[in-house]
Amino acid sequence: MSEFTVGRFRVRVAYRHVSTDEGVTLHVFGPTDAGEEEVLRFDCFKNQPHYHLGWSYRSEPFIPIESADPLAWAIEQLRSQPNELLSAAGALPFDDQELTELSHELENIREAGLAAASASASNT
Repeated sequence: MSEFTVGRFRVRVAYRHVSTDEGVTLHVFGPTDAGEEEVLRFDCFKNQPHYHLGWSYRSEPFIPIESADPLAWAIEQLRSQPNELLSAAGALPFDDQELTELSHELENIREAGLAAASASASNT
């Protein structure tokens, strides 16, 4: 597992096995009115890739990712519309400095996801 700090936010990259599916997960933790919570989660799974807005363990449904490369799709969403996603999740937005930091970290986050997937493949 890898973790990246972006101002008040943390992005955790992990490879997860869930029921009959598996893949890279990007957890985004950040400030909310209630304190720090997981505000976004991208489950870039092999069979049913999806993402969650807001704290992902609530009973809210997930949103399918319609992409042949869900990790690349998730990185692009964080690049192109991070504050729109956070707003939809009910979280506080990235400030200008954090947006700059995020844009600098996205390639490292992508590489950590690829490394996690590769490590999992070599363990099977």
